[in-house]
Amino acid sequence: DDQLRRFFHDAIARALGHPGASAIDDPILNVYINEERRFAFIEFKTMEMTSACMAFDDINVLGRGKVKVKRPNDYNPALAPDMNPNALPRFDL
Repeated sequence: DDQLRRFFHDAIARALGHPGASAIDDPILNVYINEERRFAFIEFKTMEMTSACMAFDDINVLGRGKVKVKRPNDYNPALAPDMNPNALPRFDL
């Protein structure tokens, strides 16, 4: 869990132009890994950060292969709060 948290924290910091990962607050609330079924959930502090992190789809994680980044199967965008597009973090990938 800690490795995956650190990986995404560092990837977000680099994408925001802050290569020193400690320069940003941790945007991650929770990490859950199910190794048996080979999936993980990462919960972010804000909807804006969650939406911005969709850009990490197909990222290679720790040299172990590319991962799919998507919303949960039961995600319903009609139930999500409205977001200001200007509030989305701007990643430089």
